Amino acid sequence: MALDFIQISWLAFIQGVTEFLPISSSAHLILPSLLLGWPDQGLTFDVAVHLGSLAAVIFYFRADISSIAWAWLLQVFRGKASGKARLGWLLIIATVPAGMAGLLLNNLVASYARALPVIASTSIIFAALLFLSQRKSSSTMSLDSLSWRQALVIGVGQSMALIPGASRSGVTMTAALFCNMSKSDAGKFSFLLSIPIILASGLLKGLELFNDPEVAVEWLKLSYGATVSAAVAFFCIHWFAVVIVFERSSDSQERALASRLDLKLIEEAACRAFGIHLYLKYLPEGLSLCEFGKNAAGPTRVDFYDPSLTSRASDSIKQQNLIKALGLKKNPQPRILDGMAGLGKDAYLMVSAGCSVQMLEKSSIVYALLEDGLERLSVGTGDGSKLPLVAQQADFQTCSYQKNDFDIVYLDPMYPIVNRKSRAKKDMDRLHHLVGISMQEGEQLKKALSIAERRVIIKRPKNAPDFAAEKPDITYQGSSSRFDVYLTI
Repeated sequence: MALDFIQISWLAFIQGVTEFLPISSSAHLILPSLLLGWPDQGLTFDVAVHLGSLAAVIFYFRADISSIAWAWLLQVFRGKASGKARLGWLLIIATVPAGMAGLLLNNLVASYARALPVIASTSIIFAALLFLSQRKSSSTMSLDSLSWRQALVIGVGQSMALIPGASRSGVTMTAALFCNMSKSDAGKFSFLLSIPIILASGLLKGLELFNDPEVAVEWLKLSYGATVSAAVAFFCIHWFAVVIVFERSSDSQERALASRLDLKLIEEAACRAFGIHLYLKYLPEGLSLCEFGKNAAGPTRVDFYDPSLTSRASDSIKQQNLIKALGLKKNPQPRILDGMAGLGKDAYLMVSAGCSVQMLEKSSIVYALLEDGLERLSVGTGDGSKLPLVAQQADFQTCSYQKNDFDIVYLDPMYPIVNRKSRAKKDMDRLHHLVGISMQEGEQLKKALSIAERRVIIKRPKNAPDFAAEKPDITYQGSSSRFDVYLTI
């Protein structure tokens, strides 16, 4: 490879910037050699920097990829159908046309299609088609409604990206928009669809190099180019994802959620103008409650796969004070009503200990976060209908449950913030902002005692006074909090 490291840096930067934008990365990699007289880097270098871009998209969408792959495997081997598994099949269907075209036309493209007239003409043609698709598309269809025929059409569009000048992301988004898919879902499907085809291309080229001992491979330069491409592509994907989700408020998920919660749907850039402090946003990791501002903390979401939570739900779970307070020795599988669910972390721990839990949450926004978290959890378990953890939007104090409906009632009333040192983390701050703090302790305890068959458990700060001034029968105390138990039998 006759390129120096400065030229490699520029080419890798170009690849990272252009791969996931609707402009041709392959064409832009060829242009420097045609216009500036640089040596043609060849397809080997092109594949290396494409693999760098692949690493970026896998890392950015790692949560989506793992959930789709797991759901697909559950359907294949256990017959458990789900929306994520269906999406996995659609990605496979859409990959087939480009895979076949690559095998049949690879040598033809390498020999004849890297010329400037071809690049210029295909760039103009596919740019015009992309423009036309945005004008004609209704952008009303979500990814959940995509049919296998439409996935095949998008896959055929992706096969056109073999021609330098035709952007892979551009042609797939063009085909998706002509299928009336929303811009955000078209972009997400395009990102995910890039993974198998780039991976297959890289493996194919790698096998060719391995089987050709006469080819001198400069691994240092290829590795450097792939690393630069990966770093640039990651930031480009993040920027593109943010822009596409909020452009003209076109995302179907957010429009549906805004309608259900009776919230305004605006572009993220408008947050400053409207003086917005908190807002909901669909991130790759799930529905998130975000804070606007220069020094804002990270997003709040319900994540039952959070390592800090799953580690607590390990084999030593029965040593935790919350689980001790349940009294599982006498009643190993109790029915529990979590009357103030919040982000559902304590409910998840109780389910992990063998309990079945019904969560209540009065805030519609917090409930939406719970729903989203439970949906992602059901994908991992493969069968959400059998998961002993369910949520309901309801106010505990006005719920209609009666005596003996549950063995245990668990309450975690958010306590007032006394001073800055005892202030909870960002999640608790935001819950305070949304839900407020109830001072009706007497009514809450009376309601809980009227429902629970065996006991009521109240979570309190370590040094807080007794709940509703009622002394508990048992207390399990930790370093910062305690669990007061009121027996009803």
